[in-house]
Amino acid sequence: AIIYDPNYVRSYYNLAKIYHEKKKDTELAISYLKEALKVDPDFADTYFLLAKLYKDRGQLKEAEEICDRLSKIYGLESTSHYNLGILYGELASPKAIKEFNIAIQIDPEYAPAYYNLAVSFAYLSPPKIELARKHLDLATKYGYKPDPKFLSYLEELEKKWR
Repeated sequence: AIIYDPNYVRSYYNLAKIYHEKKKDTELAISYLKEALKVDPDFADTYFLLAKLYKDRGQLKEAEEICDRLSKIYGLESTSHYNLGILYGELASPKAIKEFNIAIQIDPEYAPAYYNLAVSFAYLSPPKIELARKHLDLATKYGYKPDPKFLSYLEELEKKWR
């Protein structure tokens, strides 16, 4: 497809996915993603995959820079901010909390965002247990089924920090 239309961004993105998932060639996948960004610097899927590849390679600074660029692209899409929060969370960045909050501002009943806020607050050092519990309660109120391991972890924290 690139031969017929070198400006079709999805071709570069799809090649990157193939080289990453099937061929396990991260270097070539990254080069295709960089080409995709040259064709369309606003194609968000490219940023998500590029940030993931950098994270997987231990290039956390580069991954966070990509996430920062991605956060500027998004407007009022709760799912996009949620996904960005997940990426920041995988980088252990406090920016995850900001992105989950934006997702909730856009969609006040976005249960997975409340749940991931609860998880984020629980794993801070020191943990913010009251905020974790508050957001967990909101997540369940809006229909989220929490992981039993997280519930046990939060209960242990509550006992330890009382």
